[in-house]
Amino acid sequence: MLAAKWRDGEIRTEVISSTRETETSLGLLPSGQHGTLTLVLSARVQQRAPAEPPGTLQVRIGAGLNVNPNAIRRPVLRFILDPKCPKATTIDASDRMRVLDLDPSASLDNVSATITLVEFIQLLRADVITGQILGLDVSFTPKQRDALRDFGMRVLRPAP
Repeated sequence: MLAAKWRDGEIRTEVISSTRETETSLGLLPSGQHGTLTLVLSARVQQRAPAEPPGTLQVRIGAGLNVNPNAIRRPVLRFILDPKCPKATTIDASDRMRVLDLDPSASLDNVSATITLVEFIQLLRADVITGQILGLDVSFTPKQRDALRDFGMRVLRPAP
């Protein structure tokens, strides 16, 4: 469950002293016809120099109160990059999703998944991002894509 409230495009950094890692997270609020979801991307990087980029990034998704409660939510996480271009690409991480809700009869509200570093870089390079999150159609604004690129610069080129 996403315990904290996120502003759209907010980046947070936390030092994890027990593992000597720095976790950097980005909160995005992608919207569609059924409401606004909370999507948090997180990457952990070792604090030693030179820092290696993470092999995978954690994706946490929360439906919350800003999503139509009658919309059927499914374990789907699919990003469609540059959908109307010949170079259109689909990143489907649905098979990597884990349901975080304890009650199996409850509505699908909180899930986590992973994406690879290659998939993350594809997201950073996209000019248009749409997709299905929890099976709901969403799109990302230019401001959200800029926040994603800023997050990418922090994760891929961490400060010494």
